[in-house]
Amino acid sequence: MNKRGQFYLVAALIIILIFLGLTSISFNINSSEKDNKANNLVRQINFEVSQIIDNAVILSLNDSETISRINQTIYLYAQDNPDTDFALVYGTTDQINLSSAFVEYLSFNNINQRVLKTPVISTAMGNLYITLEENDTYSFNINSGKNFFLIAKVWRNNERIVATNQ
Repeated sequence: MNKRGQFYLVAALIIILIFLGLTSISFNINSSEKDNKANNLVRQINFEVSQIIDNAVILSLNDSETISRINQTIYLYAQDNPDTDFALVYGTTDQINLSSAFVEYLSFNNINQRVLKTPVISTAMGNLYITLEENDTYSFNINSGKNFFLIAKVWRNNERIVATNQ
């Protein structure tokens, strides 16, 4: 056996592995607990409201009863999460297009009291645009049938983390 050839082969493999290791780049994004909090809240509320809507269909509940149950759920989450603003829109495609859907925005004023605001909603080409404040607009795709759109804004110092259910 030629020991010299084996040495060069092993050395070449080691050099190639080092080169590949140096040229490969990996990105790690660490999100804070507050970032995860917004996404987790949206997932939880979306799940619960989906259950409320499904239950309303099965029990043939009217829209006012369904909206009342959704509202109770949102208010419970608002009580448990005082650092979070919640905005929601619920209604059928027709109600959303006619601007007669249920719309609510629970926010804070500058003395940390929960206030109810009215967001501006508009539709265009199958999309819903929710404007909470000036220069604070979110876009959602409108599906046929019942729609539920949610925005959660977690406030931390002067920073906000926003999560939506779409």
